[in-house]
Amino acid sequence: MKKRNQFVKNIVLVILCILLAGTMVFFYIWDRSDEKKLLASYENVGVSQQVDMSSFGDGTGEEATSEEAAATEDTAAAPEATVTYAQAVSVWGDQFFDSDSTSSSYVSLLADKLANDGHSQTVEDHTVSGTNTLSVMDLAGIESDTLDAYITNHQSGNKNLSNAESAYTEHSDEEKARSDQEDIPVIFMGYYGGWNNDTNELVQQIQFVINTFGTYKDQAIVVGMAPQSGNVTQDAIDEALGNVWGDHYISVADVCSSDFFTFDGQEELADAIYQKLVSFGYLG
Repeated sequence: MKKRNQFVKNIVLVILCILLAGTMVFFYIWDRSDEKKLLASYENVGVSQQVDMSSFGDGTGEEATSEEAAATEDTAAAPEATVTYAQAVSVWGDQFFDSDSTSSSYVSLLADKLANDGHSQTVEDHTVSGTNTLSVMDLAGIESDTLDAYITNHQSGNKNLSNAESAYTEHSDEEKARSDQEDIPVIFMGYYGGWNNDTNELVQQIQFVINTFGTYKDQAIVVGMAPQSGNVTQDAIDEALGNVWGDHYISVADVCSSDFFTFDGQEELADAIYQKLVSFGYLG
């Protein structure tokens, strides 16, 4: 009986040992499985981190993603545009008052408007009373060969030319000396002739004077009025000059409701020129 009991104990002990060994094997396998999973997770994290880091370049600060570059461009302050204004307005062409009455001229009244409204620009007066377009061109520094060519052309079609179409005033070098080429040109010439009643020629001569200016010549304001001779209508003047200079052209007939040769008429023209300069943003 004792031997039987001992035998049973041994069997039970063997079973317990087997169970214990199996349990140990189970935990060992389970632990290895978790270890592999953990290792795999570390490897995935490493790959993810590597991708994320590559987006920052090689660490030298010399590379960046397109998104970063765009963000930098968006956040960078755009430089402010610098607006430069001409220091003065230079008026060329016809003068309609003698030296004792120039304070009533459109040129002087324009200067008053600029000053009274606080603008920095002054007005330079290069107008001449009773002179033709060829004389204005000579004063502006246009070569005499060009002026003589106009006269030759006038004479070829008409032997009985007026003095305005066949001659011009020659100015001294001192009179031609200029310091206004960086001003805004305002050109009002043609009333006293010099262009042989040919509006195309008048356009050419005005452009010659404008071309003597520099930076601001494209800001030129051109004024037109029918000539003293009455040989060309105001409509013809407006069509020819308006087609070339567009919004930069002022017709005296359109802006002067008063007699142009009165103070009120001169003031109306001065105001029209002033409003053009303001509307184009040319005044500082």
